[in-house]
Amino acid sequence: MKIQTNLLRFGRLALAVGGLALSAPSASAVLTTYTPGDIFIGFRQTGVSNTLVAKIGTVGDFLPVSLNGTRALGSTYNPTFGVIPGTSTDVTNLNLDLNSAFGSSWANNPTDGSGVRWGVVGWTGNTGETSAVTGLATRSLFVTRGRTDPAVQTSITGTPSAIGSVSGFATAFSSFGYGTGGGSYINQNSTANSSVAYIGASADTNNWGTRINTSNAGFGLGSGKAVDQTPLTGAYSGPTSSVLDLWLSPNTGSTLATTNTYLGSFALDSAGYLTFTAVPEPGTYILLAIVGLFFVVFRRRKSSFN
Repeated sequence: MKIQTNLLRFGRLALAVGGLALSAPSASAVLTTYTPGDIFIGFRQTGVSNTLVAKIGTVGDFLPVSLNGTRALGSTYNPTFGVIPGTSTDVTNLNLDLNSAFGSSWANNPTDGSGVRWGVVGWTGNTGETSAVTGLATRSLFVTRGRTDPAVQTSITGTPSAIGSVSGFATAFSSFGYGTGGGSYINQNSTANSSVAYIGASADTNNWGTRINTSNAGFGLGSGKAVDQTPLTGAYSGPTSSVLDLWLSPNTGSTLATTNTYLGSFALDSAGYLTFTAVPEPGTYILLAIVGLFFVVFRRRKSSFN
C-alpha cells in the first residue's frame, strides 16, 4: 500500500511538472518594427512561395564618417540580424531562416537567374514620404546593384535618375516598409530565429518578392534598375558568389550628397554571414593605380625583349 501511495504521489508530481513544462513560456516570434532610415536585406526565388526579409541596421551603419555615418573607409563590417526572440543572443547569420524559406541548397543555385536572389535597400523619407526624417538627409535612397563579375565594381553615370525615380521608389518602399497588411514589413511575426526577420508568402501584396517583381525592376525604380543580384558570368554560381554594390542616390536638396555615391559592397557566404566592405581609402585607389601601371609597363618591356 505504501509503495502504491508513493507511486501515486510520484505520478501526480510528474503530471504537475509536465503541466508546468507545457505551460511555461517559450521563445516565440515577436512583431517586426520599422523606423524610417532602416536598411533591409531581402531574398526571393522565382517559383518558391516564400520570401525572406531582415533588417540589418540603419543608413548610418553604412555611411562613412565623412557623411556622419560610422564606417571607416576601407573597413569591413558584419551586420547582425536582431536577436533570437525571447533571448539576448545576437543573430549573426541567416542560415536557419534561409534553409527554412528556400531549402538547404539555397547557396548553390545556377547562374541562369532561377536560383535565390538577394539585395539590400533603404530610405530616409518619413511616413508621408514628403520630408526628411529628423537627423537624416532629405529623401535619400540606398540600393544595391549586382555585379555580373564579382571582381568588377558597378558604375553609374549621370544624375541620380540613373538609379531610378525617387518618387516612384518612395511610394513602393513606403508600402513595403509600413503599409498595412499585404506582407508589409511592419507588424509581421518575426521568425523563430530572429526578431527582425520574417518569411512571407510570394502572393503578399507588399513583400520583398512582389516589390522586386519578376523583371527585377524593383521598388518603382524603372525597367532594368536592378536591386538584387543579376545572373553571374563565367564560372560563378549562386548567391554566395555574388557581390552587390551599395549606392546612395540623393533627392533634390539632400544634405548627404549631390550625385550618386558609391558606399561599398556586400558579400554573403554559404553559412548566411553578411559582410559589408566600405569604400576604400583614397590612398588605396592610388596604390591600385600604381600597381596597375607597373604591370602594364612590365608587360610592355617583357614583350619588347621577346
